[in-house]
Amino acid sequence: MTMRFEMLSRLDHLIGGLLCRLVSAPAGAALQGPPRHALLVKLRGIGDIVLAMPMMRALKERGTRITFVTGPANADWLRAQALVDDLLVVDFQRVWRSPRKLFLLLRRVRGLGADACIDLTQSAHFPVLLGLASAAGVRVGFANRSPKKRRRNRLYSHAVPFSGREHMAACYFDLLEPFAMPRPERLRLVPPRFSRQDDEAVSAFLGDGNALGAPLAGIHATGAIAAKRWPFDRWAELCRDLLGRGFRVVAVGDGSEQEAIARIAAGAGNGGGGLLNAAGRLTLTQVFALMPRLRFFVASDGGPMHIAAACGVPTLGLFGPEVPWRYAPFNPRSLFLYRGGRLACSPCSRPYEGSWPTCRRPLCMEAIRTADVLGAVRRLEARAAAAGDV
Repeated sequence: MTMRFEMLSRLDHLIGGLLCRLVSAPAGAALQGPPRHALLVKLRGIGDIVLAMPMMRALKERGTRITFVTGPANADWLRAQALVDDLLVVDFQRVWRSPRKLFLLLRRVRGLGADACIDLTQSAHFPVLLGLASAAGVRVGFANRSPKKRRRNRLYSHAVPFSGREHMAACYFDLLEPFAMPRPERLRLVPPRFSRQDDEAVSAFLGDGNALGAPLAGIHATGAIAAKRWPFDRWAELCRDLLGRGFRVVAVGDGSEQEAIARIAAGAGNGGGGLLNAAGRLTLTQVFALMPRLRFFVASDGGPMHIAAACGVPTLGLFGPEVPWRYAPFNPRSLFLYRGGRLACSPCSRPYEGSWPTCRRPLCMEAIRTADVLGAVRRLEARAAAAGDV
């Protein structure tokens, strides 16, 4: 997963950057009020899409039709969301390999008839090119500060300044400024939708232990970016503590994360049998259905953390390469731990400046001690008890 992420980023930088340098952009048109039909683009990044859903809801409430362009990993769960009218799935890796597929994609995008294109990315080139192909009069995106990325900025009709100091759930509303749509005073995430079949699949996965009423705790210990991971031996210590206190622990992730979770389970003791490895065994919409059953959720910075927060689960986020004021779990029942401020190299994740984590030994994540996490988990439990959730 990490290699795929790095490879796709490199392709976007080399090929997409070259194309952005060669093409020119027509002048933008002015819209009075919300667009009739908006093309939203975010090829990867489940967590960012979850954080953008309040902005999408604001568009829908004003009558905008939303066509969402995304990658295969987001296809199934986005189809289940009422905020999305149409979905265009793009396999980024295959498109770059075939000029014919690229041409057909660009022609299809142009035929959608969108009057606005909203790019949800912070540094990618390909979404900007899709905006140009759409022939939308208004093309909105975040202005990137990196000299290597600024060529993409000139292709927007409206390049929105990016502060880097606000939460991303709020920043996405800045992309609506060209439509005179202000940010709401009270901002809440949108719980992602799931079906009754998803809920039944989760019950089957949890098995007989679910009927016994043992409290459930969730974790996400892995993820696409290795530098954002808390050390696996410390995850094992956390799970050992939770299992010893009577919790059932469910670890979520995709199929590529099964082996890493198995290592954590083995380190947690009891032959690894005390931890439920859901990686690759639950779909994303089934993970949505799992979340309301959890007492709390502990995660490194990533998509599952934002899913838990959107579902109202008390969530603990662990940060190092990224800063919590941009990406902390966005609900009032959640907490975060960040020790990177003590290091000159953190934060190294600044996509709005063209910077991504590259270190193989993230000292910022190692600075978070097991005792820190255990203490924060008990504070989450206390909050849940005070709210009457136990």
